[in-house]
Amino acid sequence: NDGGCILAGSRHAPYIQTQDEADLYVVKLTSDGTIAWEKEITINPKINIYPNPGINIININSDTEYSNFSLFDINGKTVISENTKAKTINTSNLQNGIYVYRITNIKGEVLKTGKWVKQ
Repeated sequence: NDGGCILAGSRHAPYIQTQDEADLYVVKLTSDGTIAWEKEITINPKINIYPNPGINIININSDTEYSNFSLFDINGKTVISENTKAKTINTSNLQNGIYVYRITNIKGEVLKTGKWVKQ
């Protein structure tokens, strides 16, 4: 109601920041374009998936609590979905190829996604 607006944006610069770190920015502008306030939020899930490429297992090293690990083939079909906090996922039944993984928390919020290659 004050005639201003809120702007939000993000930045991901892997060549500057550590792996998988990103920043969110929120800025409140007044009606004349002056910055009323700003907030920077750093996101760093600290979840590592290895080895990549791998053969028969995926190891998950995480400082963040997660509840689900899902792996999808290149057609988007779910090939593994485990509601677990397991640190090792067995992939011996999968064919060689490229897969996409998704790790979510108990609320279903995505903590990390990425590509994993089985050799």
